[in-house]
Amino acid sequence: MINNVQFIQVIKQIGINLDQLHKQIMQFKNWLRGTHQKCASEYLFAYVHEYEYRFNKRNMRKWLANSSILSNCQTRLLPFTI
Repeated sequence: MINNVQFIQVIKQIGINLDQLHKQIMQFKNWLRGTHQKCASEYLFAYVHEYEYRFNKRNMRKWLANSSILSNCQTRLLPFTI
């Protein structure tokens, strides 16, 4: 017979990042299926590098647009004759 035993759930931090890793893998797979319908295994590293580049630049869209506009405005125009 158990007399007044209380069970306490202990929440551990082990494996908490695995959920985020799983989400990134699923996003990569969905991006790969959506952007490149067919994927050859010999180009898999190129696809991974492209996804990594796009993932790292995803928050820089406004900055990239502004910098490209500024660089286009600062270039010297060349004369064009018809």
